[in-house]
Amino acid sequence: MGRLFPGVLGLNSGVSPEVQSAYTAFSVTPRSNQAYLDEGTGLPESFVQAGAVKSFGAVPLIVLTARLNEMTGWQDMQAELLQLSSHSQQIMADHSGHNIQREQPEAAVNAITAMVRQLR
Repeated sequence: MGRLFPGVLGLNSGVSPEVQSAYTAFSVTPRSNQAYLDEGTGLPESFVQAGAVKSFGAVPLIVLTARLNEMTGWQDMQAELLQLSSHSQQIMADHSGHNIQREQPEAAVNAITAMVRQLR
Protein backbone atom coordinates (compact mmCIF):
# COMPACT_ATOMS: atom_id res chain seq x y z
CA MET A 1 0.00 0.00 0.00
CA GLY A 2 2.76 2.43 0.92
CA ARG A 3 4.46 1.94 -2.43
CA LEU A 4 1.28 2.82 -4.29
CA PHE A 5 0.12 5.78 -2.20
CA PRO A 6 3.07 7.31 -0.31
CA GLY A 7 1.61 10.82 -0.46
CA VAL A 8 -1.77 9.73 0.87
CA LEU A 9 -0.12 7.89 3.76
CA GLY A 10 2.07 10.88 4.57
CA LEU A 11 5.30 8.93 4.10
CA ASN A 12 7.05 11.84 2.47
CA SER A 13 5.47 14.75 4.33
CA GLY A 14 8.00 17.34 5.40
CA VAL A 15 10.58 16.02 2.96
CA SER A 16 12.02 18.39 0.39
CA PRO A 17 10.93 17.74 -3.21
CA GLU A 18 14.52 16.91 -4.20
CA VAL A 19 14.61 13.83 -1.97
CA GLN A 20 10.95 12.75 -1.80
CA SER A 21 11.26 9.86 -4.24
CA ALA A 22 14.39 8.46 -2.57
CA TYR A 23 12.89 8.85 0.91
CA THR A 24 9.64 7.18 -0.14
CA ALA A 25 11.50 4.32 -1.84
CA PHE A 26 13.46 3.66 1.35
CA SER A 27 10.54 4.06 3.74
CA VAL A 28 8.38 1.40 2.06
CA THR A 29 10.98 -1.38 2.09
CA PRO A 30 10.41 -4.43 4.27
CA ARG A 31 13.63 -3.63 6.16
CA SER A 32 12.45 -0.11 6.97
CA ASN A 33 9.03 -1.36 8.08
CA GLN A 34 10.63 -4.04 10.27
CA ALA A 35 12.89 -1.44 11.89
CA TYR A 36 9.84 0.71 12.61
CA LEU A 37 8.04 -2.25 14.23
CA ASP A 38 11.13 -3.24 16.24
CA GLU A 39 11.54 0.31 17.49
CA GLY A 40 7.92 0.39 18.65
CA THR A 41 8.29 -2.97 20.40
CA GLY A 42 11.36 -1.73 22.28
CA LEU A 43 9.90 1.62 23.35
CA PRO A 44 8.58 0.56 26.77
CA GLU A 45 12.00 -0.74 27.85
CA SER A 46 13.71 2.30 26.32
CA PHE A 47 11.49 4.59 28.40
CA VAL A 48 12.39 2.67 31.56
CA GLN A 49 16.11 2.90 30.79
CA ALA A 50 15.92 6.59 29.91
CA GLY A 51 13.93 7.34 33.06
CA ALA A 52 16.68 5.78 35.18
CA VAL A 53 19.21 8.36 33.98
CA LYS A 54 19.32 11.26 36.42
CA SER A 55 22.55 12.99 35.41
CA PHE A 56 25.20 13.12 32.73
CA GLY A 57 27.46 15.10 35.04
CA ALA A 58 29.56 17.50 32.98
CA VAL A 59 29.22 15.55 29.72
CA PRO A 60 28.24 18.02 26.98
CA LEU A 61 24.56 17.89 26.04
CA ILE A 62 22.73 19.65 23.23
CA VAL A 63 18.94 19.59 23.33
CA LEU A 64 17.68 20.20 19.79
CA THR A 65 14.09 21.36 20.21
CA ALA A 66 11.37 21.52 17.56
CA ARG A 67 9.71 24.86 18.14
CA LEU A 68 6.59 23.92 16.12
CA ASN A 69 5.81 20.84 18.20
CA GLU A 70 2.39 21.59 19.68
CA MET A 71 2.29 18.72 22.15
CA THR A 72 1.18 20.04 25.53
CA GLY A 73 4.19 20.43 27.81
CA TRP A 74 6.73 19.72 25.06
CA GLN A 75 8.78 22.88 25.56
CA ASP A 76 8.88 22.31 29.34
CA MET A 77 10.02 18.71 28.90
CA GLN A 78 12.76 19.85 26.55
CA ALA A 79 13.91 22.47 29.08
CA GLU A 80 13.99 19.79 31.81
CA LEU A 81 16.52 17.83 29.77
CA LEU A 82 18.96 20.71 30.18
CA GLN A 83 19.20 19.81 33.88
CA LEU A 84 20.83 16.47 33.02
CA SER A 85 24.21 18.08 32.38
CA SER A 86 26.11 20.97 33.87
CA HIS A 87 27.40 21.56 30.33
CA SER A 88 24.12 21.75 28.38
CA GLN A 89 22.61 24.05 25.80
CA GLN A 90 19.35 24.20 23.91
CA ILE A 91 19.15 24.87 20.19
CA MET A 92 15.76 25.71 18.74
CA ALA A 93 14.71 24.43 15.33
CA ASP A 94 12.36 27.31 14.58
CA HIS A 95 10.78 25.85 11.45
CA SER A 96 10.30 22.24 12.53
CA GLY A 97 7.81 19.98 14.14
CA HIS A 98 8.82 16.58 15.53
CA ASN A 99 10.89 15.45 12.53
CA ILE A 100 13.71 18.01 12.59
CA GLN A 101 15.99 15.75 10.57
CA ARG A 102 13.52 15.92 7.68
CA GLU A 103 11.96 19.35 8.12
CA GLN A 104 15.06 21.36 8.99
CA PRO A 105 18.07 19.10 8.40
CA GLU A 106 20.54 21.97 8.67
CA ALA A 107 19.55 22.39 12.32
CA ALA A 108 20.40 18.75 13.02
CA VAL A 109 23.69 19.03 11.15
CA ASN A 110 24.58 22.22 13.03
CA ALA A 111 23.82 20.58 16.40
CA ILE A 112 25.98 17.56 15.55
CA THR A 113 28.80 19.82 14.34
CA ALA A 114 28.61 21.88 17.53
CA MET A 115 28.81 18.71 19.64
CA VAL A 116 31.83 17.46 17.73
CA ARG A 117 33.57 20.82 18.29
CA GLN A 118 32.84 20.62 22.01
CA LEU A 119 34.26 17.13 22.29
CA ARG A 120 37.53 17.87 20.49
